[in-house]
Amino acid sequence: MDDLHFAAAQKLEQRRLYAVGGIILYVLASLAELSVQAYALSNQGSVSPEAIQIADAIDLSFPLSFYLSAVVVGMWIYQAHTNVRMAGYTWPDTTPGMAVGWFFIPFANLAMPFMAMRDLWHASHGAGSSPGTTPPLLAAWWGCFLSGAILMTLSNVAASANPDGFSKTALFMLDAGIVLRLASAWCLFDIMRIVTRAQSRLVSVAETFA
Repeated sequence: MDDLHFAAAQKLEQRRLYAVGGIILYVLASLAELSVQAYALSNQGSVSPEAIQIADAIDLSFPLSFYLSAVVVGMWIYQAHTNVRMAGYTWPDTTPGMAVGWFFIPFANLAMPFMAMRDLWHASHGAGSSPGTTPPLLAAWWGCFLSGAILMTLSNVAASANPDGFSKTALFMLDAGIVLRLASAWCLFDIMRIVTRAQSRLVSVAETFA
């Protein structure tokens, strides 16, 4: 494998580190958001103005951290798919751009991002992998991600239907959704590590037999 491929593997590792940083930021913001919800539930009617200001800042940082992590994870996904296409693996429905773009297309984003990640997993592991099978780690990642998104959406719907704002039920669904998203983030940490390491090994094998 030539220098371009080796450079691509190095670039993937760099983008993985960026993605890890973004996810860690999201995890911290999520934990802060959970703390705010717990504080609000335990101190109803006696929340100080200073606490409200802190809560507002955390409420703002929570979605911002998610979007930031989505950008850096998207950069990793794009590079990982670029690398395997460079090695000769292609799929009719998944270009590097679409591997990221599927997340933003309604209805398609319920399944296509997962399928693209599964294809990436198998291509990165080379001939020793079994295309068509679903590693449990990928199933856990996507199951937690979708379940968390559904619960957080239902929480917002319940809150908008309540004239007093978030009810305890809405807060419970929000907190459960955040916890599931945290579990998804943990799985994604491992997925990125395994795929990046697998692609690095493909580079090493190719150089050995070059």
